[in-house]
Amino acid sequence: MKTENSEEYICQLPEPSVYQKSEYVDVDTPAREIITKLEKDKSCSYRVDSYWIYEVCHGRHIKQFHEERDASNKKVLVKQAFFLGYIDETSYSSADLEPNNVQTLNHAGALRPYYSITFKGGTDCDLIPNFKRETIVYYMCMPDFQTSVVNVKETSTCKYEIIIYTSLLCKNKLYRIKEDPINHIYCLSVDGMKWKRPIGYDILAKQKEDTPFKIPPGRQPDGSPQDFLIITAPS
Repeated sequence: MKTENSEEYICQLPEPSVYQKSEYVDVDTPAREIITKLEKDKSCSYRVDSYWIYEVCHGRHIKQFHEERDASNKKVLVKQAFFLGYIDETSYSSADLEPNNVQTLNHAGALRPYYSITFKGGTDCDLIPNFKRETIVYYMCMPDFQTSVVNVKETSTCKYEIIIYTSLLCKNKLYRIKEDPINHIYCLSVDGMKWKRPIGYDILAKQKEDTPFKIPPGRQPDGSPQDFLIITAPS
């Protein structure tokens, strides 16, 4: 390769790892089977907002309610309650039919794979005649994370979205966040100089704090001189 200042380098391009190859697919336990474990355990996950409490009982129902204490401050009373949907035979994701075709959702600054379940037939909607509240629940992989409701949003009148993080879904590699691997390109100056970095390096370093050039120490771990340039580049 040649720089804009006509400096010539011989560079070795890295081989893509097995995880970067498009034909590599590693599917472990199907997502539906993972979520079924939550349902069989009859577990519930909660989110407490400033006014509402949201209860997601996996495989059963979603409930939104508000609690207050009585005058003696000893007993908790449920003042308002709505069901945001129940499980039925049409609730489960189409991903069950195409387990390798995993959809993603832009959440928390990243495209995250998800498995979705739709809860239908909740409490009647006050603002839309003959319509019952319904909710789409998005299960997302989050390593070392207890199954928890992290976000609740009413996307339109009486329609809701809930995002749940769970480490259980990480058992299936298709549901893990795909991070861009960093590959190292090794370059050696053609003129044989032991260590020669490009003239434009200093200019680039001042322009960008996160420069694509990574300058290694002057010597290798065994003490021998380092006579090549390492360029770090995303795949």
